[in-house]
Amino acid sequence: MLIQCTKALLNQIGIKEGELASSGNYEQFPNSFMAWHANFASLDKGKAIILMNNVKLKEEWRKNQ
Repeated sequence: MLIQCTKALLNQIGIKEGELASSGNYEQFPNSFMAWHANFASLDKGKAIILMNNVKLKEEWRKNQ
């Protein structure tokens, strides 16, 4: 499984980019259920991690073009 994090999320969880594992063979599944993007959001007084599957992300991106 591949989870690509935004810089905002990495900062919140205290991970530096150099500490991450390589995405390796990401090209094998760019549109599959195994590829995700993660972002950080502040909601009122709470914090949330938002995950979106790459397939859905590309569908939403195409809708907004």
